[in-house]
Amino acid sequence: MASMDLDKARAQVAAAGLDALLIALPENLAYATGFPSLLSNMWYEAGLPAAWALLPVKSDPAMIVPENEVRGAQAASGYHDVR
Repeated sequence: MASMDLDKARAQVAAAGLDALLIALPENLAYATGFPSLLSNMWYEAGLPAAWALLPVKSDPAMIVPENEVRGAQAASGYHDVR
């Protein structure tokens, strides 16, 4: 389960005049979505980011993860749009 309050995060993103928050660091991805991507963490340490979460102010959040982690990411995050 995600530790980040999505409504509060959206309000802060909007207050900063931004349209969305892009989350790329593995530890931030785990905090924001509740999904600790093992592959993303390994690849990030090698200099190859492999998973992202997008938190738009006005629409549903989305995630991009390695293909074999899609189901786990959907289950952990509750996000409908996981690619």
